[in-house]
Amino acid sequence: MKVRYLGLAALVALPWMGARSGATGAAPKSTATPQAVGAPAIALLVGEPLGRSTALHFVSPSMAGAGDASLGPAVGHFEHAPGAAIRAVTGKGGAESATVFVVADLEADKDLSFAGGLLRLRAGEDAKKLADRVIHSSRPVVAPDGKVVVARGEPGVASRDTMRVDVLWVDEIDPETGDTRTLCSIEGYLLYVIGATAREVVVYRVSPAGADIVAIDRQSKAERTIEPKLPPFARDFSLDPEDKTLTFLDRPDESFVPPGTLAEWRVVRVDLTTLGEKELHRGTSMGVVPFALPNGDVLVSLDPAKGPSTLFGPPPSLGQGVAEPAGLSRDRAFLTGVTRAPGELGRPFVLDLSRNVARFVDVPLDERVIVAGFVSAAPTTAKGAL
Repeated sequence: MKVRYLGLAALVALPWMGARSGATGAAPKSTATPQAVGAPAIALLVGEPLGRSTALHFVSPSMAGAGDASLGPAVGHFEHAPGAAIRAVTGKGGAESATVFVVADLEADKDLSFAGGLLRLRAGEDAKKLADRVIHSSRPVVAPDGKVVVARGEPGVASRDTMRVDVLWVDEIDPETGDTRTLCSIEGYLLYVIGATAREVVVYRVSPAGADIVAIDRQSKAERTIEPKLPPFARDFSLDPEDKTLTFLDRPDESFVPPGTLAEWRVVRVDLTTLGEKELHRGTSMGVVPFALPNGDVLVSLDPAKGPSTLFGPPPSLGQGVAEPAGLSRDRAFLTGVTRAPGELGRPFVLDLSRNVARFVDVPLDERVIVAGFVSAAPTTAKGAL
């Protein structure tokens, strides 16, 4: 059978669908999140969906009363290819650093597989490029010590009969000096950095030999297998470095799905220490976007018409659409991200996990918005900002 090469860009994000499903597994932990007092600011990237420039904003939604926060002035901006895919995270993995790291397509190219560039953004500073050849539409990962981890690559030789096999590798980069260490490399189809702990970087790999998840020791580069064999469909990974668990969405197997029927998808949680696996949910939606919450529950988007919910507890007050979480605050009392209702570009939110109450940020309806995470810096206006 001939397989047409689509490139890495075709293996990344896919649209969500409706769901019919049920949850299985244990209920969340009974320990409650401490009563929250005030949320830190969040970092937003805002720009025209097909534009060449995106602005950085720091916004502080009030959790005390009703009403949405205004976007306010920009604190910086960066240039990129028209309509670039953009993914971002704040330093320390989203937990209240004043630095934002972005992967965006910097040059227009017919093959977008490695069009991403890694940028460092700070209020009042010009964007600093840290790396090129970053895998398209991948999200940078920040380790607890501040090092940035990205997957990069070079195209292999195209074939008319098989999918192209590329040279892919994972780099750990010091954002201040630019020093780079390669942690692993493969010849394959996809290499995705899931997350990082103080000791390891967790990576999802798809190659001609199959798909797996491994943890790479950041010092010795030794590999530890987390999932030895997976169907090559895994997505929406949520690594909790405190609980040492990994939650993600995947197909139960690689079986053929007849036309007119929906494939099954399941939410799986793996203990990174014991490697024990538990299925938490099974249904027919690939748009669940599971995110592990501090209390052991999982935020999911099972039905866009009803809005985000949890597998075991009460639903959050996030309205209709699909929730795309960006990260937790340092004290794990708040969650931020964006909700996307059908036909809309996205609405940033901050969710108080102790009270299950959300506040939103008003963004112009024709602007695309990406939430990078929480920041410790107070909102300021940069000199010469947009």
